[in-house]
Amino acid sequence: AAVARCRFGLAAAVVLHLAAAAVAANPVRLTKENFDQHVRGKSVFIWFFTPTCVHCRDMADAWRQLTEAFQGDPHVLIAETDCTSYGKSLCDDHGFIAFPTLMYGDPYDLKEYNSVREFGSLKSFVTATLGPECTPANMHLCDEDFKEAIRRLKAWPKSSLKQVIASMEEAQNKAQKEHKEMMDGLTKLHSEGSKDMKEGRITEEERRSKFLEYQAMFDRSKAKLQKVLDENEERGLDLMKKVLAHRKRERDEL
Repeated sequence: AAVARCRFGLAAAVVLHLAAAAVAANPVRLTKENFDQHVRGKSVFIWFFTPTCVHCRDMADAWRQLTEAFQGDPHVLIAETDCTSYGKSLCDDHGFIAFPTLMYGDPYDLKEYNSVREFGSLKSFVTATLGPECTPANMHLCDEDFKEAIRRLKAWPKSSLKQVIASMEEAQNKAQKEHKEMMDGLTKLHSEGSKDMKEGRITEEERRSKFLEYQAMFDRSKAKLQKVLDENEERGLDLMKKVLAHRKRERDEL
């Protein structure tokens, strides 16, 4: 019983601590239902938390200060979501399993923040990283070439856009895997070759010849990977993914 009360006491203290910080900052609390309304036209920084998470408690004051610092900013939204109550369905959609999780950027193409969680660092990150950005939701910030590219991608059937992206990513992942295997093989060859030469199983010339042969294979895999990356960049893979992310709430075509 004593243990249960201690746990309850800690949980209650965390909830009160988080609640006090939230009230002081008047935060935007995101749910699945109000997400589109709040993020429209903004770059975002979102704190996904649970009330009983100790690390969430540790950064609650920093997040309150960050919320106050950017309250009313026309281009940046600092928001939060309690993944155990009002924001559970939103968190479930993202598949979060560890907390706190901080996500930033285009609200429909979020990236994870994995750096220092104290106020000064968070504020510097927001100032340097977030702000007005050309996206499918902010086309008024794009030049005419980007506007036309976005319009063209929005006009594609969503199923076709998904297929093209999947094909490009498959080629990129395959090239990255092959290159990594070559890199690992080169490292292993260097280690084993040095050992074999030291123990008299091969000569220095044999070790060098084998190493140069594998180095040539490694260089070819590196060039192949770079070619795929350049082609995907030229074809606009990143923009395709942003447009698809913004269209994710559309009904899938049959």
